[in-house]
Amino acid sequence: MLAFEKAVRSIRLRWLICAAGVWLLLSMPQHVWAQTVNQASCTGAAQTVVIPMPASLNMPNNAPVGTLLTNVVTTPATSYFQCSAPVGSGAGAGVGVMAVGLTKALSAGIPLIVNVNGTLLSVFATNVAGVGIAVGVRIVLPCAVTTFQDLGQTLNAPFPSPWFGQFCLMSSATMATGVQVEAALVKTGTASAGTVSAGIILQAASFIGTSTAGQVAMQTGSNAPGLISFSLSPVKAPVRSCTTPDVTVTMGQYRTAQFKGVGSVTPGVAFNLALTNCSAGISQIQYQLSAPAGARIAAQGVINLSSDSSARGIGLQIVDGGGVPLKLDNVYSVSGVNGTASSYLVPFKAAYYQTDASVTAGTANANLTFTITYP
Repeated sequence: MLAFEKAVRSIRLRWLICAAGVWLLLSMPQHVWAQTVNQASCTGAAQTVVIPMPASLNMPNNAPVGTLLTNVVTTPATSYFQCSAPVGSGAGAGVGVMAVGLTKALSAGIPLIVNVNGTLLSVFATNVAGVGIAVGVRIVLPCAVTTFQDLGQTLNAPFPSPWFGQFCLMSSATMATGVQVEAALVKTGTASAGTVSAGIILQAASFIGTSTAGQVAMQTGSNAPGLISFSLSPVKAPVRSCTTPDVTVTMGQYRTAQFKGVGSVTPGVAFNLALTNCSAGISQIQYQLSAPAGARIAAQGVINLSSDSSARGIGLQIVDGGGVPLKLDNVYSVSGVNGTASSYLVPFKAAYYQTDASVTAGTANANLTFTITYP
């Protein structure tokens, strides 16, 4: 009854008299119930952080797509934002990041991904053909140990797209938040000379929210912290390479009687690997041997004959100019490289090597691939 009386008493009656008649106007006071939520407030000055990439890089023509062209460069784990909120308010803060003006590089029509220190990172195209950049970001928060994440990821929640990041509730009155970036240049295709100058590649912003919020929101307003932008220092990408023409070695004909037992060889046939028109600035040239048919006796540098061969019981041995057998997939250096524009000849010898107790006459062909790199 008491509640009813209070409700009745809250109604005020006013009589309005007019020529048309009598109107009854009821005026009821409205009560709006509001819940006050204490949001975190963060500060931080806008700035651009330059990722210090190498001044120049080598572009090995023989390196496969996805090869890292530089070491991984990592910025310091810096707290760019300082946040505060009443203790126990349920307020939280975090950092969101997003890519800026980047397009994913493609390999065979699909986005190129590389493994950088155990994390799979998307590769983005740069302004230089054949050169991409892989970027990882790590959110710096005191509430959790975070790892590097792919800048190209599409999992955003609870951050609004295109932002993604990490967020945590504040356990004290203040909390510092920030971000760390890692980057490496990657071969994405046929190399061309130029200077990589990607400009701003990503931005980081302060985000706030509460324990009951479904999403976090970027802090806005006149006191909102500024954006943290990341750019690359310019990288000169000269194409350093040599011309390497194909080589055909004529092995000749031999009687099966010339093979006296396993390990016997025919006279070596000399040939050279020619490295011509080498660019200035190459201080080291390395090569590796591989055989499509695989190794037969690896320690002796003996490879299998190709599948179109009809001879049996022999393989092909490759030795260097000094007669030392060359092992497949080992890395060897070319001597005499001095950094000037020049040409080089690397001497080798090839011989048939008896691998089985008996030898069957027939054709004996073999294929060998030299992979040249300029570290």
